[in-house]
Amino acid sequence: MKRMLLITILAAPLLLGGCSEKTGQGEAEVQRKSITGVETTTATFKTYPESIEAAGTIKAATIGAVSSKAMGTVTAVMVKEGQRVKKGQVLLTIDDSDMAQKVAGAEAGLKEAGFGLESARRQAQLTEATYQRYAKLFEANALSRQEFDNITLQRDTARLNLAGMEESVRRASAGAEEARVYKGYARVVAPFAGVVSEKKIDVGSMTAPGTPLITIEDDSKFVLEASLDGRLAGLIRPGMDLRASIDGNEYTARVTEVIPSIDSATRTFLVKASIKGDGLRTGLYAKVTIPGVERQALIVPAASIVAKGQLTGVYTVDKKGVVAYTLIRVAGAYGDEVEVISGLTEGDQVISKGAEAAFDGGLLGGVR
Repeated sequence: MKRMLLITILAAPLLLGGCSEKTGQGEAEVQRKSITGVETTTATFKTYPESIEAAGTIKAATIGAVSSKAMGTVTAVMVKEGQRVKKGQVLLTIDDSDMAQKVAGAEAGLKEAGFGLESARRQAQLTEATYQRYAKLFEANALSRQEFDNITLQRDTARLNLAGMEESVRRASAGAEEARVYKGYARVVAPFAGVVSEKKIDVGSMTAPGTPLITIEDDSKFVLEASLDGRLAGLIRPGMDLRASIDGNEYTARVTEVIPSIDSATRTFLVKASIKGDGLRTGLYAKVTIPGVERQALIVPAASIVAKGQLTGVYTVDKKGVVAYTLIRVAGAYGDEVEVISGLTEGDQVISKGAEAAFDGGLLGGVR
C-alpha cells in the first residue's frame, strides 16, 4: 500500500509537467503546423437594401351591402351569387299591397284638397268682386261704414281660406309623393354595376329596414390592404409602390392611404394600396414586399463558411496568425456574401479562400 502511494506521488509532477509549455529552465514554444495557400478577408459592415414582407388581402374598391328601406315579405329574388348586374337593375321585390293602399289614400286626399282649393279660389273671386262694388258705393256715401267693414272682412277671410287651401294642396301633394316613393322601396335595385358576391334573403322571408340583403362588389377596381409593423410607420407614404405576389403572379400596388393609428394588440397599422391586373378578386391572399428600406449587415464571403455536421462556422485568424474554428449564425445571402448575426465582430479576419486546407490551431504562413 505504501509502495502504490509513493508511485502515485512521484507520477503527479510528471503529469503536471506534461500540461505545461515549460521544460527545464526555459520556456518551450508550442509547435503548430503551418497553413499555406489561403487568403483572408476582414468581416465588415455593409449597407444593403432590405425587402420587408407582410401579409395582405385583396378587396374590391367598392363593396355595397344592399338593404331595404321598407318592411315586408319578399315576393321575388331576381339575382343569384356570381351574377353580374347593372346599375338600377332590380334585385328583389317586396309585397307592396299595403304601400299601394297608402298611395291610393294619399292621392285621394290630394284630389280632395284640389276640390277644396278650387272652391276657395271661386269664393275669393266672388268676395273680391263684391268688395269692389261695395267700395264704390261707400265712396259715394251710399253705404254705411258697418256694411263696408263687413264686406272687407269677408274678402280678407276668403283670401286666408284660399291661402290655407293652397297649403293643404301642397301638403297633400307631398304626402302622395312620399307614398309613391315608399311604394318604390318595394323594388330593391343595384346602387352600382358589379357582381353579386353574397345573397342573404330568399322568397317568403321578412325584410327589415337597414338589414343587409345582397352584397355587390364593383370588380372594376381593387385595393390591397396590409397590416404592417408599427416601426415602419414613418417609411410608408401615399404614392409609394409596393410589390404583391398573388397566386404566383406579380403585381404593383400604389399606396393610396395610410391609417396612422397603431393597433394596441398587434402593434400594426393599416395601409391601403390600389392594385390592377387580371385574376384579382376579393379575399385573395397577397404577399406584400416593401422595397426601399436599408440596413447594416456584417458580411463575410460565402466561400469562408465551413459546415461541420450541424455546425456552421468560419476559420478566424488572430493577430499572432493562429487559426481557430469559430461558430457563427448566418441570416441570409447577398450574392456571394453572407450576413453573420452572431459569432463575429467587425474587423475579425477570416479565411476566405482555401478554407478546406485550414484546421483548428494551425499557424498561418509558418511554424512557431
